[in-house]
Amino acid sequence: MLPSYKIRVYGLLEQEFGITPDRLKDYTTLDSLGLDSMDCTALVMALEAEFVMQVKDAEIHHLQTVGDVVRMVGDHLAGEAE
Repeated sequence: MLPSYKIRVYGLLEQEFGITPDRLKDYTTLDSLGLDSMDCTALVMALEAEFVMQVKDAEIHHLQTVGDVVRMVGDHLAGEAE
């Protein structure tokens, strides 16, 4: 069973960017999903609102895959973010 935060991240990607669930895999790159730097900024803003967290600029640069996004959210929720 997927962690609830992972389901919420997937749902946000579906809602905000119209990405179908079959394309959401941990290894899928954000670039291959058609997300450019502006989209990634919008994604981070949506994540910050959804999970009531603050993402540092340094963290944003490390987001390459869907799995990176999920791990970042999980780290924030666990209090382990940079």
